[in-house]
Amino acid sequence: DRMAHHKYNSICSITRRRQCWKITLIPLCTALNLCLIFIIFISIVSLLELQFGIDLSSQLQSLTPACTDTKKICPAGYTAIDRPSSERADALENFEPFSYLIASDSQIDWYDGESAYIGTMNYPPPCTKRDSCGSCTKKMGTYTNTQMKKAMEALIQNESGSEDKDIGPVPKTIVMNGDLTQYFHRDEFFKYKSFYHNIE
Repeated sequence: DRMAHHKYNSICSITRRRQCWKITLIPLCTALNLCLIFIIFISIVSLLELQFGIDLSSQLQSLTPACTDTKKICPAGYTAIDRPSSERADALENFEPFSYLIASDSQIDWYDGESAYIGTMNYPPPCTKRDSCGSCTKKMGTYTNTQMKKAMEALIQNESGSEDKDIGPVPKTIVMNGDLTQYFHRDEFFKYKSFYHNIE
């Protein structure tokens, strides 16, 4: 009887373990399937933006990586410069002074709350109390880059307001350094281009 009872308990224990494993396996498989569905969804959304040029909503953009191929947009930036250097004597004889502008972090559209009005206003001047964080960020991106573009054009047109009439040669080009946009999505790139590809 004892042996029969022990055998019965062993069979019950094995049966319970199998049932517990099945109960655990079902939610585990469900969670894995949901993860796979999410990964597939993000991949499809990224391909829609990258391959088919579809501009995504800001909510979807926050889920996807930077989806613009810089090699396609600016192939000149990937062209190797292979030019011989001038001889020192020729360079000194034919030297012409030049200047160029260097700007940093246009970062369209990004804003972390920094403002000259902190402590006196609850929001920076381009925004209103009705703005959400997202809409204020876009307004700040437009405002700060408009100001930077105006400053560049004033230097190019020699309208900087300096009393020194001979402030040097007019800048011939602009070097943009740092983060050009927030995530380099299509709409961010086009906004950047609208600012800095038509400076006069």
